[in-house]
Amino acid sequence: MDGGKLNRLHEQSNKKISLVTHGFSGSNSVALFKYVTSKKFKEVEYRLISQYDYQKDIEFLSSSKIVFTTFAPLKFTKEQVVIQSWHGFPLKTLGLLDKKDEQNRAYLLNMTQNSDIVLSYSTFYSTIFNSCFPFTYEYYEITGMPRNDFLFLDRATAIRNISKIAGLKEHDLLATRLIFYAPSYRVTNYRTDGKELGDTIQKTFFSEEFINFIDKNNYFVVIKLHPFEDFKAFKLRENLKTNRITFITNADLEQNFTDFYELLPAGDILITDYSSIYFDWLLTGKPVIFFLPDADIYAELRNFLLEPLDIWMPGPMCRNLHELLNSIERVTDGGGEYFENREFVVNTVHAFKDNKSSERVWKLIEQIFNNSKELPKSRMVLKNGEFVPVNSISYEYLQSMLSEGRFKEIIELLTEKSRPTEYHHFLALAISYANLDCKEQALEYIKEAQKRNPEDGEVLANLAEILYLNDKLSEAAEVALRAIDIRVNDAYLYDILHDWMLNIGEEELAYAFAELAIESCTTDEVKNEFIAKYNFKKKKRKSIIVLGELVNPELLYALTKTGFELVVPYNSMEDFSERVFLRSIGATMFPHMDLDEVLEQKDISVIICFGNLPPKEASTKELAKAIRNMQNFEKISKFAKRRNKRIVTIFAFNSKASTFEDRELNNIFSKKISLADFVIFPTENMKQYFESRFPQLKAVPKKVFIVDGYLESEAPEVDDTINSKFTLSFSDNIAFPNPLPRLNYGTMPFDPYKSNLTSFWLKRQALVELTKQTRRFSFGLGSFQGFYDSSINMRDILNGEIRLLENRAALINQIVNVPQDILTYLYLGIIPIIPDNGNDFYEALKTNGMAIAITKDCEYLDPMDISNDVVINMRRSIKEKANIYTVQNFLVFIKNLVQ
Repeated sequence: MDGGKLNRLHEQSNKKISLVTHGFSGSNSVALFKYVTSKKFKEVEYRLISQYDYQKDIEFLSSSKIVFTTFAPLKFTKEQVVIQSWHGFPLKTLGLLDKKDEQNRAYLLNMTQNSDIVLSYSTFYSTIFNSCFPFTYEYYEITGMPRNDFLFLDRATAIRNISKIAGLKEHDLLATRLIFYAPSYRVTNYRTDGKELGDTIQKTFFSEEFINFIDKNNYFVVIKLHPFEDFKAFKLRENLKTNRITFITNADLEQNFTDFYELLPAGDILITDYSSIYFDWLLTGKPVIFFLPDADIYAELRNFLLEPLDIWMPGPMCRNLHELLNSIERVTDGGGEYFENREFVVNTVHAFKDNKSSERVWKLIEQIFNNSKELPKSRMVLKNGEFVPVNSISYEYLQSMLSEGRFKEIIELLTEKSRPTEYHHFLALAISYANLDCKEQALEYIKEAQKRNPEDGEVLANLAEILYLNDKLSEAAEVALRAIDIRVNDAYLYDILHDWMLNIGEEELAYAFAELAIESCTTDEVKNEFIAKYNFKKKKRKSIIVLGELVNPELLYALTKTGFELVVPYNSMEDFSERVFLRSIGATMFPHMDLDEVLEQKDISVIICFGNLPPKEASTKELAKAIRNMQNFEKISKFAKRRNKRIVTIFAFNSKASTFEDRELNNIFSKKISLADFVIFPTENMKQYFESRFPQLKAVPKKVFIVDGYLESEAPEVDDTINSKFTLSFSDNIAFPNPLPRLNYGTMPFDPYKSNLTSFWLKRQALVELTKQTRRFSFGLGSFQGFYDSSINMRDILNGEIRLLENRAALINQIVNVPQDILTYLYLGIIPIIPDNGNDFYEALKTNGMAIAITKDCEYLDPMDISNDVVINMRRSIKEKANIYTVQNFLVFIKNLVQ
């Protein structure tokens, strides 16, 4: 491995920006998106992303150099620069000053640690905002807010926008005087600040007196509630009794891709309460009225940053309908009593009073793209319950020193001139010592870095390489597997895994990792180095796309070991642990969106989806996973077969419960799986049960194979020695009525259903330990749940006669499926004790002398009474007839398909 790889921290270089919005109600992100779109900047990739649904854009978001947000500080890599623009000038207490906010501390930490630049209106805003959020002043950039550029649109354009959204005629609106009512929220799932607004609106704006007033004086009123209370607008709309009032919601604005601020220039008056909107509205030079019917209650529940309010709220303050109507008349008749007050506030709040804020923000963004913007070198941290500033040596500064090879200077800086405190200090020291061939010191410091940032991809990657340098190959490999899921294209990590595979005698998997290493090289120099190291010659490997879930994924290892390349699509939000398992056996992972490229590059022969149809009582998560598997299978199969009709598609049922009872789920399944060339079942019973429930899929070929078994048996060689006749029990089988005495039992802390939540090799180690620990057991207890209480059989299941029974899902599963505990007993050479319930897999075990089948009339069985000869012969049968319970038959089937 090239130690020179350790000479720099990861550097991200692109012109990609994610604009994250929390809605269309005064969004800086929407405003900046429209600005960028209008300018058509070259070489800039940008996307508007909802903070409430960002998972669908996770690939773009996580790979962006800049994340610009109006609210949520989303940050996915430390190299990303997050620009926080916030959603308004604060009048009410926030953050550190809001003692009534129960979720305060967690949000403050998230805000400060995930924001790199804070946009500001003015020095006054920076001071106010900084009293609420623990930043230092170097974070603030005074640019003005992009959303305020909309306030300088002409009135005709704003009227046109209202007309489009509300379905009103432009010339009617142009002929009226227009009032906006935009209050702050009162009651949400997040907090309560006063009484419900619905009653206030109905008593005031729906009153006969108010409606007569706006009719007589030719007013039109647009009511826009806070986005938190949008749902109330839909209810209030139903009670409207005049066409001179309309409600506009965030949903209306989003549907028309129009921000609320693009409507405001049409207004003549703004009525609000404590909403920050009025600070921005003042840029229009038009009057504002403060309608505060719950002022006393609100003041008790929420404190203010700016007081006295009569200075900072530059307009009449009304407590009731009568005062509100008088105030509207006064400001309409040109009452200038608040003009000077408005001028004072607008000049104090806004450093810029123009439509150039987006332009100024974009200049800042270009500096970041060009790496000419110096980011803050200090930050606030939480110590002893308080936020305090820490002037740290920045990540970026150390990055530049490493790139210049100044390793000795870094060591001097961080050990003699100062002390390392942050994870990136320890990381830089580790990299520096490694490059100076001080391997032990490098290992010491990289472990300190990991303590402070345990799941950071860069730390893990360097930890793997430094472990490798210290001749700790197996440890390096386990760390590399975790790091690869974050740093997918790191050739050096695959190189470590290649060497590890060779070390443990797995040549086929070593080849798979060598191929991945070479494909991941970013320079020809490194690629040629690896080709020479591996003496690499490209093999023509057939590829299999694998979807869904195997409870026991030994089959996947078997396919790789046989010479197939496993190609696995994934979603970034899926379970990380499952991806670690797949990467550990040399699978090629790719995001769903890259399917077209994969089909172009790989020789795909087969697509296999493993899954189940869970019972009605299954969790929402389990049902959602089953449906997602079907959808992925349908989508990928259709796409692949359009490119190559010879690709074989297979849906294989795993050993999780499938009851085929949910009619809606069955309908979805039958549509999604109609493209399958084969459907695979673990038992003949499940196949028959399936055929009875899905006559519409009669034409789809069906096969019976074990897919959730082991590659081979670990049963010990059989001799005449019987160590004991103890019985082993996995899971909770021992809890159900069964025929065995309550003596000579043993349990093991091994859950075969969770063994794929780590790397394959850790699972193998667990199995080796399990094999050693279970040598003294001769028998293994299967599940007898419901066996003695119910008389159902396969015929009842086929006739649908068990739908009203309790535990019907468990009863069906007992008869039609192959439990993991039984497969594990057989793998270990332990004789299963099973119910004689008509399960055809159990019948095969019984017929071949591999299990003890208990009939319903047998209420007591003492394993001590079973002769030594019977035990020896049964264990011999388990050893010799492993093809009944291993995945060997399915492997042969796949090989024949490909050939």
